[in-house]
Amino acid sequence: MLAEWVGNALNVASASPSYSLTIARAAALAWTASLIAVVVATSALLEIMRPQIRQHAETERALERAKAAADEANRAKSDFLAVMSHENCTPLNAVMGFAHLLAETRIDV
Repeated sequence: MLAEWVGNALNVASASPSYSLTIARAAALAWTASLIAVVVATSALLEIMRPQIRQHAETERALERAKAAADEANRAKSDFLAVMSHENCTPLNAVMGFAHLLAETRIDV
């Protein structure tokens, strides 16, 4: 819309050169005003959304802490299972060895 207005203004300016500087200034002023309006609107929107942004950041930090705790719990579980697996296998090997010896040993009573 602004480009169309500027184009029309430049057509008028080419018809009468005395207005070209005024039209160029008006176009620059319109562009500057629209840019200022965008900046003001963005600033107002950020001010409105600031509590939501802060809450989102706090939620993200809480999720990161929960993930770290879950990762630590998973490592502890893995370590526990590795140790318990070893602790269970060692006596079971002995039991299985003695069972094998008993199975192969002839008992005469």
